[in-house]
Amino acid sequence: MLRKRYCEVLKKIITMMNNGLQKFKIVVPVWGETYLRTFLRYSLPSQMNQKNLIHLIETHNIDYVVYTRAADMKVLVKNHLVKKMLSLKILRIELIDEFEQEFNQNSNYRYDLKSRIYALELRESAIESTPTYCLNADIFFSNNFFNETIKLIEGGAKAVQVFAPRTDLDAVRHIFEPMIETSSSIEISATDLSKIWAANIHPLNEMHFVENLENKDFHPSTLIWRIKEDSYYIKSFHLYPILVKPEKHNLTLSGTIDGTLLEDLNLSRNQIFTVTNLDSIFCCELSTLDHYVGRISSRDNLSAIRDFYLKDSLINLGNLSYEFLVNEKDPSAISSSRVKSLDFITSVFFADYPIGLSSSSSKRSRLLVLSYSVFKLTRIRLVAVRKLLRSIFGIGR
Repeated sequence: MLRKRYCEVLKKIITMMNNGLQKFKIVVPVWGETYLRTFLRYSLPSQMNQKNLIHLIETHNIDYVVYTRAADMKVLVKNHLVKKMLSLKILRIELIDEFEQEFNQNSNYRYDLKSRIYALELRESAIESTPTYCLNADIFFSNNFFNETIKLIEGGAKAVQVFAPRTDLDAVRHIFEPMIETSSSIEISATDLSKIWAANIHPLNEMHFVENLENKDFHPSTLIWRIKEDSYYIKSFHLYPILVKPEKHNLTLSGTIDGTLLEDLNLSRNQIFTVTNLDSIFCCELSTLDHYVGRISSRDNLSAIRDFYLKDSLINLGNLSYEFLVNEKDPSAISSSRVKSLDFITSVFFADYPIGLSSSSSKRSRLLVLSYSVFKLTRIRLVAVRKLLRSIFGIGR
C-alpha cells in the first residue's frame, strides 16, 4: 500500500515537471458535523476566491488534500466549491476510517490523528520539497493570504508561522453570510479581518489576558494586553506554522503542529519567517461558544507558567520575542504595553531568584541576573532563555 502511494506521488511530480508550474500542497483534516459545516460554510469560501486560490491556479500546481470520514465525504462532495475543485482537478479526498480504528477514542485522539495525517503528507512532500500548508478546518483567511505566504517560501524561507487567534463564530456570522449569499465566496482584507477579530474575540481569549483580575484561569500560550476597547498588544508562545517546505523524509511528529513541528523538522530560527504585520497577512480560528481549552495555571502561579514554557520546544520559547499589534498605531500606547510585557516575562522567569529585575533595570543588572543562571535548567535551555531575554530586552545591541 505504501509503495503504491509513493508511485502515485511520483506520477504527480512528473506531471508537475512537465507543465513547468511551481507546486504547493494544502492538507486539511476535517470530520464531524461541526467542523465540516464550518469548513464548507466559511473556511473554504475564504480560500476559493479570486483573491486567494483561484488566482494562484494559473501560476501554480495546487494539490489540495482533504482527509475525512466516508460518511462525511457524502456531504463534502455535494458542496458547490468542492465540485468546482474536483472539476479543476486540484482536489483529492482521503478517508480516515482505517486510521481512526488504530487510535483509542480518548480525549486527545483527534489531535493524535491529525498529527499522523500531517506527518504522512509532509513525508511525501519532502520527496520534492513541496511547500505544504497544514490547515485546521476552522481557519478563516484574509485576501492574498496564500499568495503572500507562498512568496515567502519561494523567497527562501523554510517555514511561515502566523498568529491565528480564536474568534467567536456566532458573533461574526452576520458579517460573512451576506457575502456568501451574494457571491458564494468571502473576500476580506487582512486589516479588516483583524478588526473583526478585535471586536469579536472568543470568550476563551479571556484566559490569555494578563491583566484580567476577574478570571483566575490562565493559559500562557498567548499573552494579551488590552490597549483600548478593541485594540491589543500581543505576544504568542504558540504560533501556527501554517506553511513549511519539508526536507525530512522520515518525519515523525512528537506533538501537535503548533507545539513541535518546526523542531521536528530540525529548522533553525533564521529559516522561519514569522508574520508580524497583521495588516498584510491575517487568519483566525472560528469557534462556537461551547469550544473549550483547559487552563494551565492561575495568573499568580509564575513557577507553573515558567514550567509550561520551559518544557516545550525551544523554538516556541523564542516566539516570545515577537510582538503583534491589532488595531493600534499610537506609539506611546504601544510603548506602555511593551513595558508591561517585558515586566511580566521577566517576573515569570526570575520571580524565584534573589536578584530583582524589571524592564527598567540597567543592562548590567539584567546581565547579572542572566549570569546567575536558571540552575534547574539543562544547559541548552539556559542558553535559549538567555537568547530570548537578550532579544526582548535588547541586551547587547
